[in-house]
Amino acid sequence: MPRVLGALLLAALAGCAALKTTPAQDFAREAWDSCPKTANISLEYIEPSGRIHYRVMNSPVGMRDVEACINAYYAAQRRPATASRATPTITPVVETVTLESESTDPQYRDYLGDVRRRIEEKLAFPCAATPSCEYKATFLLVEFGIANDGSVRFVNVVQTSGRPTDDAAAVTAVKLAAPFPPIPAAASPSTVPVRATFHYIVGAGR
Repeated sequence: MPRVLGALLLAALAGCAALKTTPAQDFAREAWDSCPKTANISLEYIEPSGRIHYRVMNSPVGMRDVEACINAYYAAQRRPATASRATPTITPVVETVTLESESTDPQYRDYLGDVRRRIEEKLAFPCAATPSCEYKATFLLVEFGIANDGSVRFVNVVQTSGRPTDDAAAVTAVKLAAPFPPIPAAASPSTVPVRATFHYIVGAGR
């Protein structure tokens, strides 16, 4: 029994060591936390070197302000002696989701806006959880059908990005966002086809 407990303790200590952050990461996180951000901006991860990767949904609003704030923090604060003297870089990933429908009914404008927001909440840019993965700009089109009750009848990639992981991320976001609210009753066919454009833009560090 003591040997088992000792092994578990060593495993726990090893796990804690693996989660330990670098001084450069801590300094970059302090800078990030100190700056106000608009609702469309969220942190993805910080590399051991201190490079910040963040996500911008559907609009570049707030990007320049948050980067200016972070750079001002770097200039004003004394970084730890163990951290690199180089200024950490900042890489935004802008995700744009646009929805279109053949229907001209004005009720669909607000409805599709709600559908888009739900998809955005479920959209996870490929490789965000693995810093070793290389980010690349992507453009793809997905078509899906919403039934009267808000369920999704089908999801198809009509223009591939050329990368299966990116295509899968878009399709998964639609499926996870469903069911959507019921279609507005005034002019609702049995299934409303919706075409979604997913555009990933990877910005260079500034």
